[in-house]
Amino acid sequence: YPRPGTPAARMKRVPTLTVKQRSRQITGMSEQWQPYKHLVGTTQRVWVTDHAPDGVHLVGHTKSYVQVLVPQGNRIDSLMGKS
Repeated sequence: YPRPGTPAARMKRVPTLTVKQRSRQITGMSEQWQPYKHLVGTTQRVWVTDHAPDGVHLVGHTKSYVQVLVPQGNRIDSLMGKS
């Protein structure tokens, strides 16, 4: 429900069925959106900056600041802070 005194509070209510249909539509579209699909399988130079919370990967970023997870392996210290 809209908060009182906001522009949304003055608008006509949309039927619940319409709201649910629109929500499903948007959800379906967002699940199909893959903005970095073109990078999968490519080799990118990555600046490794941190340990991932999962304890299995390092966090790095490409030149265009796309965040990537790099498997830690045995070379953790040799990758940290390097590109």
